[in-house]
Amino acid sequence: MTHAIFSSDGSALLLADVFGLTRFALGKAVKVKHTAKVSSAVGDLSMNASATLALVRGRVQTGAYGSTALVTVGLPALGLREKLAADHDPRAITTTDAGDRVVTLASSDALILYTLQGGALYEERKVDLAAKSARSLDAKTVGPQAEGHLLNALYVAPDGHFVARGYKAVYAGRVGGDDAHDEVWWSLPLSVHCSAEVTLAMEGTTAWIFVRDAAAELVYALAVERDGTVREITRPSLSAPAVDGAVMLTQPDSHTVVAWSLSDGSEQRYEVAAWNAHPAEEPEKKAYPRGVPPMPTRLPGVLAVRGAQRWFVPWHREFAVDLARSASHPRGLDAAAGPFRRLLMERFTQLNESLRALHIEVCLSAFERHPKEPRVSLSGWKPPIPKGLAGRVADALVQDLYNRVELHTHGHRWSSFGSEGGFSQESGPASLDEVRAVLAWMIAHDVIPTDVARMLGSAYDNGLGIPSAPRPDAFPFEAEGERLVLRAALETLAANGWAVTSIPDSWRTEPITLDLARAVISRREAFTRYLNRDASHMLSKMIARHLDAEGMPLLLAFFESAVAAPLASDDLRRFGEAIAWVAHHHPELRDEVLARVDACLARGGFGQHSIRYDLELTRERVARGAKHFWSNA
Repeated sequence: MTHAIFSSDGSALLLADVFGLTRFALGKAVKVKHTAKVSSAVGDLSMNASATLALVRGRVQTGAYGSTALVTVGLPALGLREKLAADHDPRAITTTDAGDRVVTLASSDALILYTLQGGALYEERKVDLAAKSARSLDAKTVGPQAEGHLLNALYVAPDGHFVARGYKAVYAGRVGGDDAHDEVWWSLPLSVHCSAEVTLAMEGTTAWIFVRDAAAELVYALAVERDGTVREITRPSLSAPAVDGAVMLTQPDSHTVVAWSLSDGSEQRYEVAAWNAHPAEEPEKKAYPRGVPPMPTRLPGVLAVRGAQRWFVPWHREFAVDLARSASHPRGLDAAAGPFRRLLMERFTQLNESLRALHIEVCLSAFERHPKEPRVSLSGWKPPIPKGLAGRVADALVQDLYNRVELHTHGHRWSSFGSEGGFSQESGPASLDEVRAVLAWMIAHDVIPTDVARMLGSAYDNGLGIPSAPRPDAFPFEAEGERLVLRAALETLAANGWAVTSIPDSWRTEPITLDLARAVISRREAFTRYLNRDASHMLSKMIARHLDAEGMPLLLAFFESAVAAPLASDDLRRFGEAIAWVAHHHPELRDEVLARVDACLARGGFGQHSIRYDLELTRERVARGAKHFWSNA
């Protein structure tokens, strides 16, 4: 969610994203100024009426490391003025009859106006939006729906006109020089999917609310007049629209931008395919140890419009394009880091091609270079995640992004990877229908169950009571769905991916056999796709939980194979712990387990000291009937 805004007089365009803040002076010749000291991938960008001061909520980096902050930036030079305390409330700068003011949308659905003095904010007054609203409009339900945390938003024009999405409703009005001149024209209750991107704009006294349905590639627009008249518009678009009093700018596909007349519906089309090619070199092959993954084909950009000025920033964010003149203007980003930026943007954009079917899109939210070394601190941002299995799967894939490729090319590499924004929550065991839907999505997007092994392994530990008390509500699936996921995990490991185009109904009832486990083991050397390092964690606990005593032959087969050729360093320990858990609940199996472990110890010849340790640990825990490796009982 990059932000691009024009100055009040249209003489400059200001762009803020994860790579920094860029100002384009729009004269006969476009002049560009850029700084990487402040960035705002998902924060707020606003400008005062005189276009001398911008307010940015995002990241600030003036030393080796960056931090979240609210900053004022002097224009046109882009010098950092004041660094202010940041929180999660949206903020904007505007100009009232009393001068410049910082406006905050508080969680109580109130606007708080501040004066800015000496690098500090001083509260001037508060506007209770619901109480001051002149009229309440009929509620609107827009696009697909899903429950989850609400992400509020605020847009304040340089002249004080505002539109705010609070927790209770959307409001519009104007902040004046004092409380007697504050106006709230209306409130409109709005229901949308919790992950949907909701953007706001203000043109005169018309408030625009854009709700983007990423899965359907549609934007639902509500244009609400001061008197409460509502106009509803639906347009195809990959990205958030831009609007002025005459046209709406949308991107119906990767290679086209459309200026759609608000008065007569006529269209002017701009072909942008030539601008989608990344100007930097391709990442080195070492970035893809398992082969070059698919490149993204869905390329949403950023749009900005004001009168004759129509601008497009391609998906890669390396330059901005003046559509009217068909001319691109580089932002001045560091050329040496270009291939590394390309690697990151390609991976995030490709991930979104899969996640959008779940109504979720993510973005790179921090790119902070060390001042003396070519290493970069990174972070990913997620929207509010809906409750349910699909949200948990999406969250797990984002968390694992940095493991799927080697984030290192052309001398630049990552040093840390953080996470911002939404997060998934346990929501009880998923139903069979939920599981079927997620598995169908996995097949369609070439995701296999073990790709989310870390999330599932942790959930099963919590459910089984490892290392604390059991929590049955932590298990992610009901019994029938659990069987489908376990079978699908084993089948995809045995086949190096999906060998079916839909989940066979027979998987619900057919036995999960030792032969299938052996097929997974034999395929190990030929497995060429990405294998999550927590795959054994997930498989071992799922087998123990779902098959119980019947799963012991499978667990022992995986355990013995891990002695000779572990897939990951902790494979033996993971399967050993699952064996101990089953043996605790079925003491009649202990003798067989101990005999098999003793046989492994007797063979010796261990390549790693940890193998003997894990064998002895498994034997000791099974012999005394411990529940798991952490148990002292």
